[in-house]
Amino acid sequence: PNVTATMTAVCILLGVPPTMRPTARGGDPVADYWHAAQTRVFKEPKKLIQTLLGFDKDDLEDGAIRRILQLADGKKLEPAEVRQDSLACGAICLWLRAMCTYHEVKKG
Repeated sequence: PNVTATMTAVCILLGVPPTMRPTARGGDPVADYWHAAQTRVFKEPKKLIQTLLGFDKDDLEDGAIRRILQLADGKKLEPAEVRQDSLACGAICLWLRAMCTYHEVKKG
């Protein structure tokens, strides 16, 4: 759950839409950020690092930050917790938290 939440948050912050997947029972499609992250965000690790380093932190949307902070409830986006499952995602989680903190401080 920690890695999945981190990948979801990265997609939200970078504006990567989820892949819509049909449900097993044929109901409404569900948003699959895991697939979107694997196929669009984490597909090229070097490009991801460049994207994160060059990210425009001064143009963050309030809605995206709110959604990420909702994911943060229940320790899903605690870097130390995420790091136990994946060192790379732990570092990305730390970056996500820094972006959220920057946004909140800048907003005042």
